[in-house]
Amino acid sequence: MNINRVIKLIGAKNINKVRSEFIFPEDFFNWFFYQFSECKRLLGENYYLKGIGGFMGNVADEQNIIKGISEQTSELTVTKAFISNGESLKNVTARIRKENEVDIVFGIDHECNSVIYVTQSANLILFENGCKDDFMVVYLYDILIPKLRSLYMSSESIFVSEQKGSFSKKIGIEVIESIMCHNHITLEELEILIGQKNNNTKIQIS
Repeated sequence: MNINRVIKLIGAKNINKVRSEFIFPEDFFNWFFYQFSECKRLLGENYYLKGIGGFMGNVADEQNIIKGISEQTSELTVTKAFISNGESLKNVTARIRKENEVDIVFGIDHECNSVIYVTQSANLILFENGCKDDFMVVYLYDILIPKLRSLYMSSESIFVSEQKGSFSKKIGIEVIESIMCHNHITLEELEILIGQKNNNTKIQIS
């Protein structure tokens, strides 16, 4: 979508170079993943997170990325390993539906740069003379992004202090189980490895 068209739709006077409501906090996408995995895919009372894909996150050196492009991205071991290792997702592709209003598929990053998959999206309000492209752009920036940010901010405290850690631990265990199953690693072999590491730690301390 051409940026000049977006500016024309929203109004140049309503757009600042930097607007805090269009910058997602660091933990937003991890919270988004948590909502999909643990909260029955509900966002508030009226929005349903029908699918997630296209995760991307930059690791510490800013050179390496992980990316999933399937509808089952939320089940990928690499995505869970990335989150459980304390990293933050930077980009997500999602499908969100609100009954009698919208079914929208879009990709977005932490600075609210976005792409809308118009052919996969649906205007459920069904304005006869409305342009679907224009409707999706305005809906995303004027309604959905502020709504998502508001939902996160209202639950940020409990997510960061309680849910984030327990969720990270849970999916970390799932990653270990997946790797053990894939590589036929037995519990006894894992216990031996842990025992060796504990012994090495004791030697270094002494």
